[in-house]
Amino acid sequence: MIYTAIAAAAFAAITHLPWNPQFEAWKRTHSKAYTTFEEELEALKAFEANEMIIRQHNAKNLTWTLGHNAFSDLTWEQFKAKHMSELFLNRNPKNARRVFIQQPNVKIAESKDWVASAPSPPSRTSSAAARAGPSRPPARSRARTSSRRTNSSPFRSSSSCRATTTATRAATAA
Repeated sequence: MIYTAIAAAAFAAITHLPWNPQFEAWKRTHSKAYTTFEEELEALKAFEANEMIIRQHNAKNLTWTLGHNAFSDLTWEQFKAKHMSELFLNRNPKNARRVFIQQPNVKIAESKDWVASAPSPPSRTSSAAARAGPSRPPARSRARTSSRRTNSSPFRSSSSCRATTTATRAATAA
């Protein structure tokens, strides 16, 4: 490991490439290799520009952070040209009016009865329902109750029921 760092520093000194240990570690992690000195220098500049963007964002202490990935050696323009399609360019599609573009040698019917041509879905009969088996009961809620509650039952306690029953008997007797 130490010899690799020394060799990378010696290579940077010979080729006049600024040595960035984080960039070297990133290259090893993502198995990146560049064919020319200029290509590697451009990748290093893009990496350092992305590093600045990452540090500025992460300094804001938001709920999410940025970090390096396999595309950290690309500028936004390079990434967009290489990996993004026309869908992500925020433009209207070529056929924005949804007009049918006619092609030569293709004949299209004037109208079509979709109800007659579409197969109807199979009906769910009682025998099909019996083969499917019983449906599961709904899941019970496991909500926690407050710890202040002395009686876990949602009904009245037995003493309050006795008092209510006694009061009801006394009222009906009178």
